[in-house]
Amino acid sequence: MEAAIGVLCLLVLSLVGIGAGFWLMHQRISQLQKRLLEAERRLTHIELAPLPPMPAAASEADAATSSVSPGMETTLPSAPVAPLPSTTPTPLPGSGQPSALLAQPGEAPSPAAQRPQTLPPPTSIPAPPPPAAPARERHTAAATLARAPLIDRFLRMHLLVQIGLVVLLIGVALLLRYAVDQGWLSIELRHLGAAAGGAALGVAGWFAGKKQRGYGLALQGGGLAILYLTTFSAYAIYALLPAPVAFGFFAALSAFGVVLALLQDARLLAYVAMVGAFAAPILAADGGGNYVGLLGYYIVVAVTALTLAVRKGWQGLALLSLPGVYGVGILNSAVSFTPDDYAGTLAFVAAFFALFLAASLLLAQRPGAGRRVLDLVVAVLNPIAALVWLAVIAQTEHDLGYALVAGGVIYLALFGGLHWKRLDTLAVHRELSLFWGIFLLSLAVPIFVEARITASVWAVAGALWVWLSGRRNVAWLIFWGLLTQVVAGVFLAPTLFDALLQAGQAATTYRPFLNEFTSSWLLLALAGLVSAWLLRWLAQREQRPVKNSLLDALVVLTFIWGAVWWFGGGLLEATTLPVTYVASASILFLTLSTVLMDVIGQRLRFPLLTAPLWGLLPALAVLAIVQVGEISSPLQGGAWAVWPLALAAHLWMLRRHDSAKAATPYHAGGVWLLAFLAVAATNGLLGLVDAGITLITAATLTVLAVVAGVATMLVRFLPAPMGPRAALYRLWGAAPVLLVGAVGLVLATLTQDGAMTPLAYIPVLNPLALAAAAVLGVTLVWIVMVRSALDEPVRSLVWGLRWVWWALFIFCLSAELARSIHHLRGMPLTWDGLYTTALFQTSLAVLWSVIALGLMLWGSRRRSRQAWFAGASVLSLTVVKLFLVDLAGVGAVARIVSFIGVGLLILVIAFVAPAPPGKETEKSGDGQ
Repeated sequence: MEAAIGVLCLLVLSLVGIGAGFWLMHQRISQLQKRLLEAERRLTHIELAPLPPMPAAASEADAATSSVSPGMETTLPSAPVAPLPSTTPTPLPGSGQPSALLAQPGEAPSPAAQRPQTLPPPTSIPAPPPPAAPARERHTAAATLARAPLIDRFLRMHLLVQIGLVVLLIGVALLLRYAVDQGWLSIELRHLGAAAGGAALGVAGWFAGKKQRGYGLALQGGGLAILYLTTFSAYAIYALLPAPVAFGFFAALSAFGVVLALLQDARLLAYVAMVGAFAAPILAADGGGNYVGLLGYYIVVAVTALTLAVRKGWQGLALLSLPGVYGVGILNSAVSFTPDDYAGTLAFVAAFFALFLAASLLLAQRPGAGRRVLDLVVAVLNPIAALVWLAVIAQTEHDLGYALVAGGVIYLALFGGLHWKRLDTLAVHRELSLFWGIFLLSLAVPIFVEARITASVWAVAGALWVWLSGRRNVAWLIFWGLLTQVVAGVFLAPTLFDALLQAGQAATTYRPFLNEFTSSWLLLALAGLVSAWLLRWLAQREQRPVKNSLLDALVVLTFIWGAVWWFGGGLLEATTLPVTYVASASILFLTLSTVLMDVIGQRLRFPLLTAPLWGLLPALAVLAIVQVGEISSPLQGGAWAVWPLALAAHLWMLRRHDSAKAATPYHAGGVWLLAFLAVAATNGLLGLVDAGITLITAATLTVLAVVAGVATMLVRFLPAPMGPRAALYRLWGAAPVLLVGAVGLVLATLTQDGAMTPLAYIPVLNPLALAAAAVLGVTLVWIVMVRSALDEPVRSLVWGLRWVWWALFIFCLSAELARSIHHLRGMPLTWDGLYTTALFQTSLAVLWSVIALGLMLWGSRRRSRQAWFAGASVLSLTVVKLFLVDLAGVGAVARIVSFIGVGLLILVIAFVAPAPPGKETEKSGDGQ
């Protein structure tokens, strides 16, 4: 067991030594390379005279030297010789000899010190004598080995020292093991021997380091490691030392290692000593003691380590100290913390936090620190570790909240100071302090307030992050800000879910649009919209296409996020009003929101903010249909107030965006919405006075005719944007309205009798007949005006609709005749009643004949064969009716009157309206 422990210790020691040796050699080689490059840069500016002829032996030596690195010789210009500046030779690792490049005149460089580049000696300095042949052969062999990078790396590092130490320690361990087995040495003597061996190894390293620095440091590090392991074995395994004595040994060894590191400027020894110093309380722990002594000891160790890091530039000590201090502190608090220890532990946490914060700032100001990141790592890990420690010792959640507020205030104050100083070396720390200040204050919010307020604060903080990303030119803050807003939305999700469950129910415990939920979704929406605008500003500022495309995508996504919260939250709030006010509140909210966004978008030149205005008309159409189911008249629910405002907003949108191609359907859509609203309002007002179905139907048809008539005849007299687009309003605005009116007229004619209860029925002058006249009249005017403004073939198609109008006209006259006979003579208004009533059939035949006479007379006088044949078609239909209906289904007197009347009309038609010539004298539709 003891042998296994010894071997394990030796393996650990060897691994530590090898790793430390590799790292030290790498650092040393990097320093030498920089110095050599600086010397070469200085030498290239020195003008050298032409070289004198060299002896043959010297030429051979130079040739052997140049074979080390072909192609890297420096050709010097022919110029007067300048004296070389005196340079102190720098020994290479493990050589103890000056560099060949910087060697003094007359000194022969050692083979291990040869560099790949060879400069000819200046003429003012005598050339060195040619080396002997064996030395030249050794030099050539070393140069050949140096060609291999791997071999060269191992030669420059004291790998042999590490291997030798491991082998030596294994041998000594075996010897001691054998002595113990033979009973020669006791456990105490064995530990004393190991300690003496470690001390001797350290002393040997001290003296060896004067000639070979790397070799000596490796021996000293091995000696310290042996002393650490021996002390630990004596205390923890064999209980030869009490805990205080073991702790004293550990502390003394660490202090001695620090002294050795300072005396020799050895960074590796400092690391080994500090590892031992931080491990000492853990290695010597006996389960007793108190936190004050432990943390007080770590204060001293941390101050020492950070002082070395700042004064000597050994930044690794700062990074080594932070997890050591906080790790032990957090572990100790998690295991043995009591409420009575809170104040003292809190003071230690604050002290460590301030210590590492100051160290990170001081490290950043060292020369060359701009190329390092260890100070930033310390600056980032310091508040995180402190927060974890505070979370472990916090007695209540408010304790942690107060600490977060204090930390945020400290960082904001630090940002103010750094911003005032304007030090370039602390630029990153300035931005980092601002981040931590806002982040810690934001993190404290959910501790003191509920989730809805937390969501509001975090949403604002997210927008602030996005603003800071552009203000401070820190790109990663964009994603942090957007992530913060998403987390704010997650915090508001439970409240949003509860609001969705209450949608459609009138609020009783709070006021819609004036509650905490409103402020939450409002701030979330505003944060998203403002962030979208800031991201667009950043995208316009950037010049890289890839970055712009990413920012453009983020702009759209962020705007959608904000718009969804804005409109979704507002409409959700509207559903909590009394049912009659839901649609009106939604209309008012959408109208004001879209108009306000459009105004702000125009001022900020942010096109996305104008986009919601284009969705106003479709939303109003849906809400108009919904509102019809909520209220029965425009006097209810505030409809009389919100709809004029909404229509004015629609006209305002058309005026501001009239030049856009997408505005074309919105002109026509406005006419359709106006017609629907007018019909709904008329029906609602008539419903209040209990008007009959006939009056309501007639009013509906009349309103449709009026709206279509205004869009057809009067729109050209209106100001922009409607007047200049009169043709658009006639063709696409009025046409669908007239089509709905015509279909409604046919349905009303087939289903209603036109009764005027309690008033008596008046033929032709009753409401239904007048409404039909209005629809037919406006339709005829529409056909005439539209076809004059169109080109072929659409013009012929529109003009052909006049025959459909004539058919509808004849149908309406026939229906009015039937309704009049029904109300005046009692004829049943059914198909059987119409068919068997002689008066109706006779009157219908005479009516159709008169219409045919008018058409044929018009066609004959205007020489229009189309009109004449249309009248002939009506006359033919009349004759067919005489033989199929009148001759078979009516009485004798009615049948006689029908045939005589129609016959006389036919004779009159033949005399006054003969068929026009075969070739019409006017073009299609002209004057007709």
